[in-house]
Amino acid sequence: MMNGYVSVVNTFDLLKRKGWIKVGTPPVDDIFFPNCTDIAIKCVGDSNKYPIWLLSLPHNLAIDLCSNKYYFDIEIDRYNNMMRLLIYQENILYMKKDLIKLSDFENIINNNIYKMALIYSDNKVEKRQYFFRYNELKLLRLRGFDNLLRLINNKVIKIKINSKSIRFVISKKDLEKLYKIEYSYNDKLNSFLSFLDKK
Repeated sequence: MMNGYVSVVNTFDLLKRKGWIKVGTPPVDDIFFPNCTDIAIKCVGDSNKYPIWLLSLPHNLAIDLCSNKYYFDIEIDRYNNMMRLLIYQENILYMKKDLIKLSDFENIINNNIYKMALIYSDNKVEKRQYFFRYNELKLLRLRGFDNLLRLINNKVIKIKINSKSIRFVISKKDLEKLYKIEYSYNDKLNSFLSFLDKK
């Protein structure tokens, strides 16, 4: 885990000091970062209003998702250890579908998004060339699985459905309800070493 943190911070520090970097295509979240299996890497714009994608679950819904007549909700059934998708049609419950056992969902959360590196970036296009720069890095730790389920219930974590998957997303302004900030990048090496000493 420490090696993952060190790799992410070192890579961020190197790229931040380069300023604007020219790339062939718009950069992807983790394209310049080492493969850290225990840390989810998410890039967000300093000023964009798009939600942060957390993770996706597959589905096999046999309905027309392009139709505006359906809307969706999540049911957390702790007694039966089950997460369900509720499908409504014209304000009437049309279908209730088991999605995943809560215990399996917790394993997915712990293995994929329990720790996150949140990277703030800018991008621009000049003469048909893409440029980006990294501005800020925060290392985050989940506040707990029960808290995550509560945020889903309260619709702070929202769902987006496409033809293949159900995506769980959260707004940037609500992210600290889900994660605790453990370290914010700055130029002081001592602060990062102190952070590692606590791990």
